[in-house]
Amino acid sequence: MNRIKDTVGRMSAEDLRTVLVGEQNELVMEGGKMFPDATRIHQENVAATLKYIYQIILPALDIDRKWVQPLGSTGKKLAGGTSGDIDLGIDATKCDFLEGITDTKEIVRALADHCKPVMDDMGIESRMIPTLYSIKCPIQNFDGKQEGEFVQLDMMATRHMKFQNWSLYSPSEVQGKKFFKGAVRNSIIEAVAHAMDKVKVLKTGLVKFKDGIRKDMVEWEEYSYFIQEGLNMKKCVRQPMKIQPKGAPDTVYTTGTKDSRTLVTNDPDTIAKKMFGPNVKGKDLMDWESTWNAAKKAYWAKDNWDKFI
Repeated sequence: MNRIKDTVGRMSAEDLRTVLVGEQNELVMEGGKMFPDATRIHQENVAATLKYIYQIILPALDIDRKWVQPLGSTGKKLAGGTSGDIDLGIDATKCDFLEGITDTKEIVRALADHCKPVMDDMGIESRMIPTLYSIKCPIQNFDGKQEGEFVQLDMMATRHMKFQNWSLYSPSEVQGKKFFKGAVRNSIIEAVAHAMDKVKVLKTGLVKFKDGIRKDMVEWEEYSYFIQEGLNMKKCVRQPMKIQPKGAPDTVYTTGTKDSRTLVTNDPDTIAKKMFGPNVKGKDLMDWESTWNAAKKAYWAKDNWDKFI
């Protein structure tokens, strides 16, 4: 394991690209999974389908075109390419039906409560999960090859559009270069949050691990990064064992935790500065390659590179 970490740690961005190609091809080919009969949309049909969304679906939902923004790799593939879904960001601060709601999951629920009856009336299937509301959107068959087919439209409402546009950004596909979605870049940022040397121990105690009971952290705070929210401070609290070991001198805790989190910042420049260093800005982290190189130069990399890997 240490040899693997050392090898990856010494890789250039180009070397890592080569290693990731097989895995990334599989990742890119995954699409929306909410509707079994939804399919990937051809790049040639994206513009026409977005026009349908803007002119038919959004007005029916009382959502103004000016309040939404395509996210991720939507419409950024080369001719002949496909996308697994269409991601659409919605500015929750502009929607009357989302007024006063700040919790991420409650925003999604309110969005679904508002939209689903309308979609049902239009004969369009829709579903909700805690992080987004999805519609089985008819593909507009511009290329003549997707007649009667559907693509998953993911609608993500937020009160922080600037952050969402940055966190869910994906670069455009370029001829002759391997295409990596924004998910790869976000995986690096999430790993950086775990690698930062910012753990604050609040309480220690006896913890039962697989190899025995020993003293360890039972309550602590650490940074975490969520693409829907930003950089958070996560509080982790280990739970006491339901049946305490006989003869234990004190309460023994399990390794499992109950976590809560508090937002530190969702400003891209502040996130970049806190996570990578004082001279790094949000615009310096717009693709996986630049983010990987920034991680290798980060202030914490010398001591915590193994943890990052």
